[in-house]
Amino acid sequence: MAAVSALEDAATTWLCRELPKCSVGADGPAQGGVKPLVDTSLFALVRARLHPADGVQERFFRHLRQEVERPGYRDLLVRNGDFVNFYGLPYAALVTMGEDGSAGRLVRTVIRSGVPLWTERPPHRRLDVLFFLRVLGISVGGGPDEVLSLSSLVSDPNVLLVTEQESYAMAHTAMYATEFGQRRAVWPDIDLADVRDLLDVLLRRAVATGRVDLAAELVCGAVSVCDGRVAVDLAPFLDLLESSRREDGSWPRYAEDRSGPENWPRSHHATLVVALALTMVRRALEPGPYPVGQCGRADGWTHRGRVGREVDAVLSRAAPAASPAASPAAGRPGGRAPVRTAAGPGALWDVPGTDRHGWIAALEERVLRGEAGRREVCDGVLLLTSWQDEDGLIRCCDDGEHHAGSTASALHVLNAARHQLAAL
Repeated sequence: MAAVSALEDAATTWLCRELPKCSVGADGPAQGGVKPLVDTSLFALVRARLHPADGVQERFFRHLRQEVERPGYRDLLVRNGDFVNFYGLPYAALVTMGEDGSAGRLVRTVIRSGVPLWTERPPHRRLDVLFFLRVLGISVGGGPDEVLSLSSLVSDPNVLLVTEQESYAMAHTAMYATEFGQRRAVWPDIDLADVRDLLDVLLRRAVATGRVDLAAELVCGAVSVCDGRVAVDLAPFLDLLESSRREDGSWPRYAEDRSGPENWPRSHHATLVVALALTMVRRALEPGPYPVGQCGRADGWTHRGRVGREVDAVLSRAAPAASPAASPAAGRPGGRAPVRTAAGPGALWDVPGTDRHGWIAALEERVLRGEAGRREVCDGVLLLTSWQDEDGLIRCCDDGEHHAGSTASALHVLNAARHQLAAL
């Protein structure tokens, strides 16, 4: 709690200091466009709902009151009706404080026109709109639970093939479907342990590759889908924040940019989502019913059962193919091809391309060190199965030696998966 509070205070202090830059002035939006103002509104809204007695956000709301009365802000609302959920967030934040300023009539007129709901959006963006409408007390057909059932978060994706952009989408889905951990969503017929595992692996990947803002958003998502207690390992995330924080109290989007020239809009967004994540974590660590427990099916065998069947099938085919007698690399110890050892911590998270052998070796290395979690191992198995030919070899290139080496490496991963599944 002490570490979380100290980092949250640093982030919030920097955001307060930068408020004048988050403006729709007479000459148009200030540095970074409208997004910093909108992001600030979301942070103030969520913080006010989680910590209503906290006086810090009054500085944010004082600034928002000033901004929503500007002619330039009302002009943005009128000209961007299809994105009223984005431009209307400063107004929605004030509604949470029981205020309804002059922008309210414009916002409701745009919503009544139906434009925000006509616009085609992917599920996580549709959930943004529905969250905005719920804050204003407006109900529409096709609520968040229906949209949640269409999202990639609940489609059992292979975590090793999830892109960075898809990771952002899944974090957003978890946040908005649950209203940042304050609403019990109606989940499809899935095991929520798989969803939590998915977000946990994506979080560890973001931390390992130094993606500060993505890691923060994934913490928000992970807290949102908890079953009433925070089961996320926060230590690596907090270490990343400590090591990547700039001297002025802000955070870069990427940890390696800490000492580089500042990109203010990116720094603002990164620092804000860090503050949001820490605010949610602090509330979760305090007494009280937060986050609300998310409930799904409890059997937990859909994903694990599918992986178990694949493990058995692949092992039965791969074992003869990887034997020393069948291996062109039989002269090497264990019949294995050389393992790539220069791979950095993020190498495994690159979508496998031409260097499948190196990728398999990186996965094997994590497994043998005990660093790979259940979801990572299981989804690695599903990926390996797609590379196995009718002879049982894991084919990664035209080099027969690498066939045998990759198959031997894959066997370590497959056996680890079988042991992990048996332990559940």
